[in-house]
Amino acid sequence: MLETIQNFESVVIPAARDYPLYVIAPGSAAVVVGLFVWLGGLGFKRVLMAIAGSAGGFSMGYFAIGWGIIPSAVSAGVLALIAAIFDRVFIALLAALLVAGIGFAVLVGPRISTENAQPATTEQQPGQGELEAQNATESSDESMEKLEAYLFDVGGQVRPACSDVPVYQWLIVAVLVVIVLVVGFLLRRLAAATCFSVLGTLSIAAGLVALLLFKGATPLSRVGNRPLMYAGIVAGMVAFGTVEQLLFCRGGILKPSKKPKTDDFDDEAGRKRRRNY
Repeated sequence: MLETIQNFESVVIPAARDYPLYVIAPGSAAVVVGLFVWLGGLGFKRVLMAIAGSAGGFSMGYFAIGWGIIPSAVSAGVLALIAAIFDRVFIALLAALLVAGIGFAVLVGPRISTENAQPATTEQQPGQGELEAQNATESSDESMEKLEAYLFDVGGQVRPACSDVPVYQWLIVAVLVVIVLVVGFLLRRLAAATCFSVLGTLSIAAGLVALLLFKGATPLSRVGNRPLMYAGIVAGMVAFGTVEQLLFCRGGILKPSKKPKTDDFDDEAGRKRRRNY
């Protein structure tokens, strides 16, 4: 697994440096949006559910079914409307999908090997400065081609890796998905806060990883060397975000106090007090 991560970084880092706009802007946006969702997602759950439904509808239409852009956009709009109206149902579904995705990554990820990926060399030989300046476009295209070939190679190994997973492990994930789906229907606020906290944490992590890869660092290798420590950090962030949203966000545990009654003088005691005035 660690070798796979190192191969991934060796391919991604040159492509990230050659195309900084495609890394800095999305990475920064992912961090900002992640902070917002992590700490305040519960207060805007209908809006976020509509966005999630729109993204899911477009992805399902364009990538899964193979529709064009216009039909996919229509399906995105329809699912966004349904998600905004039936946000309680979609929260439970989103929680179940998150558990299924995490389970899939945990089971299939370690079984994917990228031994054929060639590490990219970053050393500069004497007298190559002018040659690299003249061939900047060619090197950029080459790094992107290597990244595309790498992703294609990884995608082709997903199905064999899934077949290598024992059946009982898939059953465990399925049981967990069903449990989370039921709990999501029964404890909607807790499920929503947890989902937004998980999504925000993942978005922050993805944005930071992208920015660090652009700088030439190897954050994924560090995570691979100490998986338990970073898993604890992620779990702590998820727990903190969940509690913070339940306590301080609109729609959380704390409910607004009831408005004082305006008809205090309509009952018998009120009429007596009014006569005394």
